[in-house]
Amino acid sequence: METCPHCHKPLVLNQKLFLDEIRAVLDKEGKCRILRPTTWELLCILRENFGRVVPREKLVSRFWPNGYSNIIHREVEEDPFSILKVHVHKLRRHLEGTDLKITGFRMAGYKLEYVS
Repeated sequence: METCPHCHKPLVLNQKLFLDEIRAVLDKEGKCRILRPTTWELLCILRENFGRVVPREKLVSRFWPNGYSNIIHREVEEDPFSILKVHVHKLRRHLEGTDLKITGFRMAGYKLEYVS
């Protein structure tokens, strides 16, 4: 069985979601969605820590390891936590209609879990 290159877990998330690690594709009920590198890695990190809160500082330092005090995004300096929120929002949209969700914890982090 193939595994995720980041977390080395099986590529089947559940019966509706499959991951194609070679192309960074999320297959949702037969509809393939190509994920951007940061969104893909965010999914892998949250999956690796399924059911646990991943601190937002850990996520930001993972995506911008050489420092993130002056991230330029669309020619405007932005807070890295705001950029992270955008990636979380995109990933949440990809997970809609499945039994998985990303829960945010104010000023703390994010958790991938089953919809209850």
